[in-house]
Amino acid sequence: MNPIRIRARTLALVLLGGVIAVTAAAAILLVTLDWRPRLEAYASRALDRQLAVADLRITWRNPLALELTGLRLANASWGSRPDMLSIERLSAAIDLSALLHGVLRFEIMRLEKPVLLLERNAEGTGNWHFNKTASMASALGIVPKNRAQFPTLIAFALHDGQLTYRATSSDLRIDFHDLAIRSAGDDDKVSLTLEGAYNGIPTRLTATTDSYAVLRNEAVPFGSEFSIVNTAGAIGFRGTMTEPLDFEGVRGRIDIDAKPLGAFLRVIGTELRADFPVAIGGAFERSAARWHIAGAQGRVAANRFVGTLSLTEGSRGAADALATTLDFAELDLAPLIGSGQSDKPISLRLESHPAATVDARIAAKRLTYETRHLADAGLALQTRPGAISVSDLSFAFAGGKVAASGTARNAGSGSRIVANAALTGADADAAARSLAVEPGQLAGRLDGRLTLEMTGATLNEAIKTSSGQAVLAMADGRVSRDLIERASTDLRSLFRPGEGWMPVSCLLGIVVLRNGLASIGPLRLRTPQTTLVGFGQVNLTTEQVDMVVKTEAGTTSLLALHLPLHIAGKFDRIEVAPSLAAPEVPNAGDPGHLATPELQLLAERSRCRH
Repeated sequence: MNPIRIRARTLALVLLGGVIAVTAAAAILLVTLDWRPRLEAYASRALDRQLAVADLRITWRNPLALELTGLRLANASWGSRPDMLSIERLSAAIDLSALLHGVLRFEIMRLEKPVLLLERNAEGTGNWHFNKTASMASALGIVPKNRAQFPTLIAFALHDGQLTYRATSSDLRIDFHDLAIRSAGDDDKVSLTLEGAYNGIPTRLTATTDSYAVLRNEAVPFGSEFSIVNTAGAIGFRGTMTEPLDFEGVRGRIDIDAKPLGAFLRVIGTELRADFPVAIGGAFERSAARWHIAGAQGRVAANRFVGTLSLTEGSRGAADALATTLDFAELDLAPLIGSGQSDKPISLRLESHPAATVDARIAAKRLTYETRHLADAGLALQTRPGAISVSDLSFAFAGGKVAASGTARNAGSGSRIVANAALTGADADAAARSLAVEPGQLAGRLDGRLTLEMTGATLNEAIKTSSGQAVLAMADGRVSRDLIERASTDLRSLFRPGEGWMPVSCLLGIVVLRNGLASIGPLRLRTPQTTLVGFGQVNLTTEQVDMVVKTEAGTTSLLALHLPLHIAGKFDRIEVAPSLAAPEVPNAGDPGHLATPELQLLAERSRCRH
């Protein structure tokens, strides 16, 4: 045999033997080596967070079998507790070939009792964002830092887990009784089902998403469709996310059905007494701390609306901020605020630490409350801790308009309320019908203004401390002849009813309110033949009227008896009768200077003031 050929064969056998020896030694090393400290060191460097494992077992085959217990991943340095993640037991079957590609592929993965804490710092950064300068940034994604490193989960199961989210003013807690994720492969759709609880309310989640390949492609949005259902309501979403691990860059259609609203809000950590259903759907976006629904359509109780809603999450310990614009064709308040027949005192104390502040603009073509109806109603209000500001409250009234504004702020055990209101262009006869007063007696356009202040723990208590002024005026109107003759006790009214109208030169009423007692003086109505003057008091606490109307001397016909009319009684049982013995007239002089320039100007414009 050729010596050279023998030498080559010998070298080949030696080389093969060396390879076999190295392979055998490597196999023995892989089986016998303690990989736990190496895994801990590798993961800790990759994440720039300390990762610890109590016990680790590896069975070297394809797929590789892995089992570990007592895994703990440290929280961010600013976190509220030491561990961000802990897992009692994890078992998995890992595709060995995937280890060479930098993204894990789990053929099977099971978790027992994982506990995860998600929270944000004052700058809004989540603790799930790991140090971007950490070494090995492109290495194996043991815990994914971003969507590009998310592993493939062919068959995933989780039992008895817990997630706490501390991004808002109150904690949100999700209990994972059983969670299952299924997919046929990297390029196939992913399905997810969860049986658990959301803030203690049993909840079911089902979802279908784009494939893992799309998830890891940061250049395209990730599609998802899911529904969340519990006894308090349901949420459905279909759309995309640019950062699905953060639920960021979200765009799509959302539908929310809360039944009732109060129970639904309690699920997300907000307390509000609202025993009526709310449904809303529209184009949904989420970016950073802002959640927004545009082009919304829905209903509050049976009242349908269109509008927009936005929620901005507050930092830890701060209130969220809710902004909304809602337009109703018809809005019935009774199902929303309850009956006005309740004997329970209306508390004026405002929430000092609300879960959310509110900026709302609400409009209704028709507003209904029990037997009362208003048209073209509008409300713009802002709530802050311990305060409410109403920049606009308006509605159509008797062919005119009422516009009001005001504030309420906590004061002691109650609130201090300051309000201003104006009435413009109201038809006097239509106003009488609206207020259940005898119509057909007065015609013309009424203007009025009111300023009011009061402080108290309840509405009744605040009325007792109330103070303010009001002016009501009319020019160039008409009054029924019958009313004038009765008011002046004209003898002709005893034999025939007055017919026709008399022109009104002016009408002016001034009211001064002190401690719940409204002093009327004067109330003057002037015609070419007669001037009627009224004085009296209205007790808002006891709901009683005590008022006298009489004619000024020399302003009536020769047939007038000049007997004053006494108007008295409870609000719902007012009696009007001539007084043969003139009753005592409360002392209520005409105030020379009124509280605001608007009140003063309205009074001075009236010819009855001069």
